[in-house]
Amino acid sequence: MTKVIADELVPQNIQSINLPESFPKNVFFTVNIDGIDPSVFPVKGTPVPGGLSWYQTLNLFESVAKQCNIIGFDIMEYASIAGFHAYDFSAALLTYKLMGIVERNSNTKLSVS
Repeated sequence: MTKVIADELVPQNIQSINLPESFPKNVFFTVNIDGIDPSVFPVKGTPVPGGLSWYQTLNLFESVAKQCNIIGFDIMEYASIAGFHAYDFSAALLTYKLMGIVERNSNTKLSVS
């Protein structure tokens, strides 16, 4: 595996990562909204420019899902803006897209509770 440094992901437009053979097969994946560029999600605790794009986020998640069994995931650091719901919808859409990626790449069926 080539080591991927966060500062290289965006400038080099890295869309997938190769996990080492020793990486756990069952993983819980956390998506931190702070890692996504504020042009996509300004609704976060730390809106620093230079984060991942929408599609890069989805592609990186899918690259992990193709190599591991994602047994669950969460999205954290979302901070809604009162009275402005466009990004609430975007966060819901991100969740929906990630659920689809897990389902497409899983040998087990996703359970929602």
